[in-house]
Amino acid sequence: MDYRFALNIVDEITGYSPENGLPYGDLGSLVKSLDFAINPKDNTKCTLFKIENHGYTPHFITQSGITYNNFIDVHKNIFERPINNLNKRENLYAKVLSKILKRGQYIEALDANQFPVCRITSDQIIKGVDYYNSITSITGIISEIGSRTLKDDSHIYLDGFDYKVYINEQQDYFLKNHYKSSTLNLRLKQKIAVDSGRVISAKLLAYDIKSGLSFTESMSKLSDEDLSFLKNVNTHEDILALIRS
Repeated sequence: MDYRFALNIVDEITGYSPENGLPYGDLGSLVKSLDFAINPKDNTKCTLFKIENHGYTPHFITQSGITYNNFIDVHKNIFERPINNLNKRENLYAKVLSKILKRGQYIEALDANQFPVCRITSDQIIKGVDYYNSITSITGIISEIGSRTLKDDSHIYLDGFDYKVYINEQQDYFLKNHYKSSTLNLRLKQKIAVDSGRVISAKLLAYDIKSGLSFTESMSKLSDEDLSFLKNVNTHEDILALIRS
């Protein structure tokens, strides 16, 4: 199955023409950084198969469903999330877009039906979109931890989740011991885009380590002192009295 998608680059002020258009160097940088952002390295190729509108609507074709879905997700992320909340690959592509797009210019990501997924301007890349906060609990394993520079806030990524979870210095210190090894129960304060309902980023409020032991294994690790509270429990009535105490 072939997946087709495109980028529509628009100048609302002067318009594009063969004499006044996007420099080929900018188009090359755009395509190169896009490939870096969406290429899943699955040995399938993605080809620029035609260019419309004097070279400012490049169309792409691939047999990789992952590449196509990445194309959609990357542009949604750049549209909704401030540039510092993007991952490394998205951040590089967003910086190229921000450099190319001048005042009155925007870029549209077009899906397989040539329907615009979102319209991105340079201001949009910096600001992100309106959001609301929500407190929630999730379970996951840390797949990335750290920050781009020593001045940046530390963050983690959880396996299977595509947004940054920001952490403080104390959390950073302790969570490093659980990188790629422990399943965590996390309490998060999420920023959620008003229009789409997608998570922009989150802040870690609390966490604990989820035990991988069965009930029998957990009980076997308890000492006689740990179990001393059960010494007078002999009947169902004793159990109910213990629960209610």
